[in-house]
Amino acid sequence: MRAEGASSQSDESGKPNLISDVANAFILSTDTICESVVRGKAEVLRNQRWSWASLSGIIGLIPIPGVSLTCDAAIIVENAVKYFKIFNLNPRDYLGDGSNIAKFQQLIKIMCTSLAPRAIASIAVVVGASATEEGLKMIPVIGTAIGMVLGSGVSFTTTCVILGHLIDFCEMEALKNIKST
Repeated sequence: MRAEGASSQSDESGKPNLISDVANAFILSTDTICESVVRGKAEVLRNQRWSWASLSGIIGLIPIPGVSLTCDAAIIVENAVKYFKIFNLNPRDYLGDGSNIAKFQQLIKIMCTSLAPRAIASIAVVVGASATEEGLKMIPVIGTAIGMVLGSGVSFTTTCVILGHLIDFCEMEALKNIKST
């Protein structure tokens, strides 16, 4: 049986539950026309974020400074573009142009101005932890070993938390757009 949030869900016998996969695909492809559709899309995306966080955690094991941070930013920015499109929001309005790192910085700024203080605090903590992990990897031998051990958990947590807040942000923006029309 697969873990919760995996892309294909299974029933009790371990067989893939294709109905669930089709339902999720239908929800994500539906136009954002009402509150229940927006909330359904957000729920499907919340269940999928674990797979991206797992990939990020695996990349966090690489003991080379900067690889984890660069890959985390790329994963988050690529998913941000996808999420904005799913919620019928223009990614360029929120991310601007430039490299993945520049878009990541812009995304964090926008989310911090729009989300609650608790969300901002959690984003600050995970970004700080990620920077600490990358800094440790720069210390030869001991720092690399410690950074590698911490890297997986920190990368997983950072990606998972930021994607969760990003989904909340997109949901909030889509609901604002629906109410204004």
